[in-house]
Amino acid sequence: MTTREVDIHELKAIDSRRFEKEHQDFLANGLYPDWWDTVEENFKRDMDELGVHVVDFQFEGIDYGHADATWQGSLHLAPFMKRTGLDERYPALYIAVEHDRSWARVYLTGWRNKTLEVDIQENTRFMAPRGIFSELDEETWEELLDDQWRESRIEEVVREFAQEKADVLLDALRSEWDYISSEEYFIESCEINEVKFEIEGETV
Repeated sequence: MTTREVDIHELKAIDSRRFEKEHQDFLANGLYPDWWDTVEENFKRDMDELGVHVVDFQFEGIDYGHADATWQGSLHLAPFMKRTGLDERYPALYIAVEHDRSWARVYLTGWRNKTLEVDIQENTRFMAPRGIFSELDEETWEELLDDQWRESRIEEVVREFAQEKADVLLDALRSEWDYISSEEYFIESCEINEVKFEIEGETV
């Protein structure tokens, strides 16, 4: 009885069970570490283009059952309001947060069941009337700002945005995991690394 070496395509054609075993071994031992690096880079780049600074992201369960992904970071409110159209609906608030450079911190709470929270950092209530509202008396200006803070639901809107982006991140991680755990990726890896497999019972 002799043996010979075959490539991954020959192995798949000759012995499908052996091919599947090699694939499963690859999944158990061969996936490259930090496989999510590309997803992280792309996510941070896309968020940066939206004016959002991502300082951290976390995920779990991508390869089994219940999966979850989330992130932490910060964003300035004025660009966010302009991008979402809130600047036109709440012009007094927009002028105030732009001058104040108010910002929102997106952070996580909880341990097992992590929750995205938003903390607005602003000092607009101590600001004198500005822009097209500069002729208002201070009391009217303060009341207008209070109304627009409340009506805009800005904290909730930022939280919804943060969760939407967490969902986008989760989808990207799932997509990357599906690819690197696929038969296609296994074959590509074997081709690139010129992996050979010994099979028995073949005549040279």
